[in-house]
Amino acid sequence: MAHGAPGGYRTWGRFLRATVAARRGDPDPARAFLAREPPRECGHPRYACILAELALSLGEARAEDMARDLADRLLQRIEATGERWIWSEVQRVRGELTQDAGAAEALFETALAVAQQQGARAWALRAATSLARRRRNAAEDVLKPLLASFAEGADTRDHVAARSVLRAWGVGLPS
Repeated sequence: MAHGAPGGYRTWGRFLRATVAARRGDPDPARAFLAREPPRECGHPRYACILAELALSLGEARAEDMARDLADRLLQRIEATGERWIWSEVQRVRGELTQDAGAAEALFETALAVAQQQGARAWALRAATSLARRRRNAAEDVLKPLLASFAEGADTRDHVAARSVLRAWGVGLPS
């Protein structure tokens, strides 16, 4: 119990520091953390979101191979454990990390369909936003009505990103 924090909190803190560093363009803390055998607690479902976010941040930091590997390992874990609640978000992250436009769109479409099937509107909004960045018709036909269905959250990062995509395509914002 070094530094006075329980092990799970130390691990959580390492993930957060690695994610923040990757967002700032420095993948080295994540590389060092992921090079070691992950602590046992990383298998807990509460780590799935931060792992997906770390993979996305690593991709943005130009550490694509490490990001794709992390996202693929997370998907394998989810499929092995049945943690289907985050499956669509991991597929969306994998789509953001792929260099093949067709494969990316297919991952976004699948993520969107599964999120809608599960009633996971927040994951659906993220998947629709990712798809709409690539296709104007998705912005108009999918993202705009989905965004309009939310009564709350207008100031969240996901809603701001969705509105930004609509504006970029010249699609009117939902009223």
